[in-house]
Amino acid sequence: MSNEQFKATGFLFDKIKRLYPTFVRPDELDIEVWAEVLEGYSQTDILDALKAYRKNTPYDKAPNPATFKSFLQDDIKKTTGSEFVAVSPAMKLMAADIESGNCKHMINVYEMAVKHVMTDRLIDTIGASEYAKLSYGQKYKTAVNNGLFDDFGATLKKVCFNNYGKEVQFQSENELKNTSYHYGTEDFAGNLAAHWRLD
Repeated sequence: MSNEQFKATGFLFDKIKRLYPTFVRPDELDIEVWAEVLEGYSQTDILDALKAYRKNTPYDKAPNPATFKSFLQDDIKKTTGSEFVAVSPAMKLMAADIESGNCKHMINVYEMAVKHVMTDRLIDTIGASEYAKLSYGQKYKTAVNNGLFDDFGATLKKVCFNNYGKEVQFQSENELKNTSYHYGTEDFAGNLAAHWRLD
């Protein structure tokens, strides 16, 4: 665990303990999980996510990594009535590909590709010192403004090949596009197991 990750987890645990007195500091394995979830987020992002969590979950229930992750979106979010809905860059990009009938990867590959763009490529573009000053939302905006997502299709293929030995995971079908319109793109984007390629 990096020093930055250690500080992020410690910061969050202190805040959670103040809000939820019964919260017990996680064991070493869970701390590593938390560190992975919080990677790349500033203290401001973490506080915003904790506020959103407080507004949308019972006050006596402290967050766990899986539930808290969905609230860790800085400026890529929308509110429908009193319901908080977070849409990650990966989900947003996947939804666009589904609508156009060009989705050939599972959500995990989109997430890995987004992480590659917003860490490795962004650091190469603006430098590590400037990168460290940015919140998650600012990193996303900066990557977009610098055109780092313009060739995202190629990035997807590269990440997929590096992790699975093939550039695409399944062939895009018109049926996939039609189904996404029926069910709602954002909801459907994470449920594509039937199109997984095993060859």
